[in-house]
Amino acid sequence: MNLVVLPPWRRTVARRFAVTLVAMLPALVMQAWQLDAEWLIRLAVLASAALAFTPVITPALLFTPSPPSPAMGERVGVSGTFPATAPQHHLRPPDSTDHRTPVSRWHWKNSGSAVLLDALTQATLLAALWPSGSALWPAIAGLIAALLMQRLFGGWSSNPFPPSMLALAVGLMLASGSPVAGTSWSPSETAPVALAWLASGIVLVLLRLRPWRPMLCFALPLALFLAGPDLGANYWISAAIGTTFIASDRLHLPPHPLGQCLVAALAGLGTAAIWLAGAPAPALAFAWLLATFLSPWIEQRTLPRPPATISET
Repeated sequence: MNLVVLPPWRRTVARRFAVTLVAMLPALVMQAWQLDAEWLIRLAVLASAALAFTPVITPALLFTPSPPSPAMGERVGVSGTFPATAPQHHLRPPDSTDHRTPVSRWHWKNSGSAVLLDALTQATLLAALWPSGSALWPAIAGLIAALLMQRLFGGWSSNPFPPSMLALAVGLMLASGSPVAGTSWSPSETAPVALAWLASGIVLVLLRLRPWRPMLCFALPLALFLAGPDLGANYWISAAIGTTFIASDRLHLPPHPLGQCLVAALAGLGTAAIWLAGAPAPALAFAWLLATFLSPWIEQRTLPRPPATISET
């Protein structure tokens, strides 16, 4: 039997999240240097909230590791629960007489760091998408609600909604009484930042951490909108982040490539329609929530069906 040896950065879920954060660093530095230095304050506040709140809502997170793929465990949607192809395994919480083995200690360390790194990743994406100059408390409340919702769904393996998009949508609704358009920048200022985000996503594709097909399916509908003459430059950064780090996130997409492309294309069409209607750039979160709401239904219809067997009579 031939065993596939994965590269070191793909062997654990925690390492995948860590590499994703490292890949974001050039884009984060470019955004802070080119556009808004106060963005670092937003990042620090949101990251602190995520790291402080995650252990509170996951007291047993180190003993209930979530599987690294949405194909493992059950996919839970608002419209129902859909069993997948592989069972979800949980480690038994230790009691006073339990002596953990080296294997359980490995899971203890890997799962806990993975959950915290995932929360930090979602906080970073939210900070990058949150409108500059807007109040920060709605974003904090939205992030806490999104992280709590993810744990209630059973973790990232069974949560159909990207937490950064859910947090952004909740934050926008809480801030509905105040302007959320943010500061406007020129194309010459935003173009390098958008290119840096795209380059970060390409690095993850080359490392085989993210699929490229959903990125393309999400970006193609937006290309028609981005080519419009009256487009504000602020939309470019949201489009780049949505393409590279939201559309390519397998944890919240169907496991089959066709299902991933359908969800990403639906989100791209919804985002283009919302933006054409005059919504601000962060409103892409609502298009993603609608697309991922249909993700379990799309998954059911795109997963390969097992061949029919003929029963003996």
